[in-house]
Amino acid sequence: MLIQNYKLCCITMEVNTELRKLPPSAVFGLVRILETGNAWKQLMAIAPRSRDEFGDSFVPKYKVEHMKLIEQAGVTQRRPCAEIFLEEWGTSGRIRPDLAYLVQLLGKAQLFRAADYVTDLLKVPPLERPTTGPAALIDVSEESMEKKLSKLPPGSLELRNHCCQYNTFEINRAFDEMTIPDNSLPSLDGQHMQTLGEVMQEGSVVPYVEGNSVAITRRFKIPESDEQLEQETLPVDLLERSSRNTCLHQDTLLPHVQYFELECFTNYFNELSLASNGGRKLGAGAFGSVYLGILPSQKHVAVKRLHRDAGNVEKQFCNEIQALSRYRHSNLLCLVGYSCDGPAYCLIYEYMSNGSLQDRLACKHEGVALQWHVRLNIALGTARGILYLHTAYEKPLIHRDVKSANILLDQHLVPKLGDFGLVRLGQHSNSMTVPTTTVLGTSAYMAPEAFRGDVSVKLDTFSFGVVLLEILTGLPPYDEEREGHDLVTHVEAMCEEIGCINVLLDKQAGDWGRSCIIRQEEESSLADSLYSLALNCIEDNKRRRPNMTIVVQGLEEIVGIKT
Repeated sequence: MLIQNYKLCCITMEVNTELRKLPPSAVFGLVRILETGNAWKQLMAIAPRSRDEFGDSFVPKYKVEHMKLIEQAGVTQRRPCAEIFLEEWGTSGRIRPDLAYLVQLLGKAQLFRAADYVTDLLKVPPLERPTTGPAALIDVSEESMEKKLSKLPPGSLELRNHCCQYNTFEINRAFDEMTIPDNSLPSLDGQHMQTLGEVMQEGSVVPYVEGNSVAITRRFKIPESDEQLEQETLPVDLLERSSRNTCLHQDTLLPHVQYFELECFTNYFNELSLASNGGRKLGAGAFGSVYLGILPSQKHVAVKRLHRDAGNVEKQFCNEIQALSRYRHSNLLCLVGYSCDGPAYCLIYEYMSNGSLQDRLACKHEGVALQWHVRLNIALGTARGILYLHTAYEKPLIHRDVKSANILLDQHLVPKLGDFGLVRLGQHSNSMTVPTTTVLGTSAYMAPEAFRGDVSVKLDTFSFGVVLLEILTGLPPYDEEREGHDLVTHVEAMCEEIGCINVLLDKQAGDWGRSCIIRQEEESSLADSLYSLALNCIEDNKRRRPNMTIVVQGLEEIVGIKT
């Protein structure tokens, strides 16, 4: 009886049927599709405040904080986020969305699988798909496959059939070999634990830092002899082949350091904070934890150990190595080595003694507050680093995760942008938009178009605008306790009436240059100029956002006023 009722519902369903009136079984099927890859976020990001708002007049109905609230509700209520969103969207507004409008938005978001599901419910033709690209329809009918197979060269079918026959003997042998203990590796547990000194005597790769470069020295014993040899460089193509894990060979001149040596340098990745006795942990993020490494030469490095269960960990690891090997700038973090022969991938950076901009703005670890002129220099240096990524080569490199936690400060408070795990190569400079179905990054810093898969250099501009607001206010990018959880919404709400940033300025930073403009007839402080630039950067419409060339020029003018 239930199945019959469902079929009857489908037959009587019309294009003007409101979303909130969908039968539960139909909602269940739609939710399953929208939950895949968080597709509901792409739909939510393009939902306009009014049904007639599209193109340049588009104003989003929802903001980042609304997505956060839905994600939190999904956890507390143990319900799919897509279901909560459809429930909220379908019951809000003066004119509630119907199925025709839903299909229209799904088409704009290129969520054709969900659109096909709805058109199938309505018994209407599906939306026309692009003929090329990821959204293009693939014909997998038997007739189509037969045509493709008929075009293969003679003998290909026989080869294909032969390849499909699994060799169970070879598979079993491979599994047997994987279980054979590798006695060539040093033991690092139990009674066989070796001290750093013993490892150095019996065999290791020892990096030492000279300026911004790292040299590698290998000391080892020949099994049949006590004679010791030294090799001053360790080419990538001579990495250990006897390691337990397959090493991701990288096309780079950066040295590879064995995992067990990084354990020695980091006190076995000691999880205690740096302030604790023997502690080495500097911080942690979504993709990994960072530890202080002390080399035998007493030089300090930062070792980032990537989480094994992080999404696309191998891709993030390779992205970081390739980006930081090719892109070198005084405002980009320097990568000095990597490791991929242990249970976790590791990246080795120059050590930044003043930590992240986010921690310094929050005055963590009893740090002294950054003064306004220092903050201006940090903003300018960071902007130059981002501009270099966008313009150094013919195709721009889009960072996609610009935030204060990824801006690190050296001993002279020079900013260096790090964490390149999400970088994306854009198209040529005259066409810098790359469509994607993957939504990555930190929500409080993400531009509206990022949630619908629109990747361009303007994403980094928006994120940098949020950093400017942090520099001005000293407030965290996201705070569940304040009204307007994300910083952009909070600042807009607080400054909308008075039109300036003074009410939220971080007073610990000093007078924000008011003493420099005392002779002007109308006072227009540096903070006002910086706030105006930040507002341009966080413009919802990406076409109205400046590129980083204009942002750098604006900051240079502001810093010039200061001097």
